[in-house]
Amino acid sequence: MFWLAVCIFSNACAETEKTLPFQAGEKLQYKLSYRGILSSMIWADIADASMEFVPNQSTLDNHRGHQFVLSLSTENYTKAEIIQPVRYTYTATLDNYLQKTLQVEEIDEG
Repeated sequence: MFWLAVCIFSNACAETEKTLPFQAGEKLQYKLSYRGILSSMIWADIADASMEFVPNQSTLDNHRGHQFVLSLSTENYTKAEIIQPVRYTYTATLDNYLQKTLQVEEIDEG
C-alpha cells in the first residue's frame, strides 16, 4: 500500500510542471483587521496583504523556478501607521515541481 501511494504521489509531482494549480499573475488580496483594546473593541482594518504567483523566474544562481511574493503594508491605514508602520515583502522561489525552495528574499522596511 505504501508503494502505491509513493507511485501515485510521484506521478502527480511529475505532472506539476505542466499543470500548475496557479495561473500567471494570479493575486490574492486580503485586509487584515484587529479588534482589541487599541481599537475600543471595534473591528478596525489595519493592513493590506497580498500573495502573487509569478511563473518562470530565475534565481541568482541561474536556476529556473516559480516565485510566490507575499506583501504586507499598513500604508493606507493611518491608525496603524501611527502605531507601527509596516512595509514587508517575502519572496520565495520554488523549483518547477513546487517541491524545493531555491531562494528566499525578505525585505522589511517598517
